[in-house]
Amino acid sequence: MNTILHEIVQDRNLGYCILTPEGDIVETGGDLDWLPTDQRPRVGEVVFQSFPELIGNESAFQEILTRALPRLELPYLNRQDALGQTFYITLTLMPAPSRAPAPLLLIIEDVSEVGSLEQLLTQNRNELRLLHALQTRQAIELQTLNYQLKRLAEMKAMFITIAAHEFRSPLTVIQGYLDLLMDGPDPLTARQREYVEILQQSVAQLSHLVQNLVDMNRLQTDQLDLRLVQCSLPMLITDTVTYLRPQFDARQQQVEVHLPETLPPILCDPMRIQQVLDNLLTNANKYTPPGSIIHIIVEQPDETSVACHVQDNGPGIEPEDIEKLFTPFYRGKQARLNGLRGMGLGLYIAQSIIQQHGGSLTCHSVPGQGTRFTFTLPLLNEEDAKITSMEAI
Repeated sequence: MNTILHEIVQDRNLGYCILTPEGDIVETGGDLDWLPTDQRPRVGEVVFQSFPELIGNESAFQEILTRALPRLELPYLNRQDALGQTFYITLTLMPAPSRAPAPLLLIIEDVSEVGSLEQLLTQNRNELRLLHALQTRQAIELQTLNYQLKRLAEMKAMFITIAAHEFRSPLTVIQGYLDLLMDGPDPLTARQREYVEILQQSVAQLSHLVQNLVDMNRLQTDQLDLRLVQCSLPMLITDTVTYLRPQFDARQQQVEVHLPETLPPILCDPMRIQQVLDNLLTNANKYTPPGSIIHIIVEQPDETSVACHVQDNGPGIEPEDIEKLFTPFYRGKQARLNGLRGMGLGLYIAQSIIQQHGGSLTCHSVPGQGTRFTFTLPLLNEEDAKITSMEAI
């Protein structure tokens, strides 16, 4: 039995001192070898020399002797050895066994492993508190920034709406007077007609820019409503090409449309899809050399969708520009070099419109070999066909 107890004491690094009521050490035992030599208790010394942590607890000695206090425990006291390494001890003061030479027993236990874990746990708790406080502060700052951004977005949307309205009114008046000049009773000279046509083109460009700003504003505020009806994509393409024919003729360009033998209808907002086609074909017209051919290729890659490709043989687009093509207000290298007008909104609006239809708009280009824009749209399914039929009734 004594052998087992000795092994347990050694395994736990457990030692003891027998003390007088005044704190004098009269006996030591157990395992105290784990303590640094200069910190080990010795018979004849006062216990406060080896364990100054007990100073201030002298009254507890008497309370334990009178059984007013069952024991005094000082847990996880940190100390350092000669090499500066930290270790932890727990001191427990209690009544000594009746056969002991003095009435008080002080147990010294090595709790370095548990103490280190406790210190690490405390440190982690403190770090978590700091992180929580930081996250709370950042959340408040983020809420404030979000509110400010929302207010700025609302102010921007209101400004664009008011500005568009204020621009449209005078532009409509100017366009009306220009039409009167062109079609009035007094014929214009060739030079006068040329000047009026230039003014009409400028008014049309300004009106287009204003409409792009309005569309961008509606897209960014989720206010762009689509009026979906059953449509023929080939018919929309034909109408758009016819509308843009003067632009192609001015640059001696041909537009070739390649259609499959049969193509199911699509469910779309025809005005918005024509807006997309207008943007892609206008870009092809600008960047394709005079006398070239622009190809529009329509195909049905699967049973649920249709793809439309607009292919030109212009200078192409650099890879670094393709990544930013659909960003609002971005204008590519070729547009800047050629001095082409625009705000860089057309492709952003076109892609957003196609995405709202449930499709995609992508670009593939090789510098020096031309550019191909491809958009996909879902075909009209049976459920959509029933809905549109009921709405028609």
